Amino acid sequence: MKNSISHFFLEWLRALVILFGGLYILWIIEEQLLGTEQAKNYVVLLALVDFTILFLVYRNFLQFSGWFQSKNQRKLPRTVTVLLVLFIILSLSIVMIF
Repeated sequence: MKNSISHFFLEWLRALVILFGGLYILWIIEEQLLGTEQAKNYVVLLALVDFTILFLVYRNFLQFSGWFQSKNQRKLPRTVTVLLVLFIILSLSIVMIF
């Protein structure tokens, strides 16, 4: 039981590092590609896109390689994944066009 709790907290810490590190790295990439001014103009939309990307990657891949293993772990349904990918593509298209 104690081992399970420590693995849970280690996984929680891992998820936070992935989230904040991933958001930082994606922001740097977007700032380089779009320029600082345009990236700042769309900061909220880009943050939503970045969070969605990290959420998809974590839920569909990274959660299975961590310390905490559970029988409740499963990938997102395919329709949810497709809808989120479409949201990402549409949002990035809006940023690139305007």
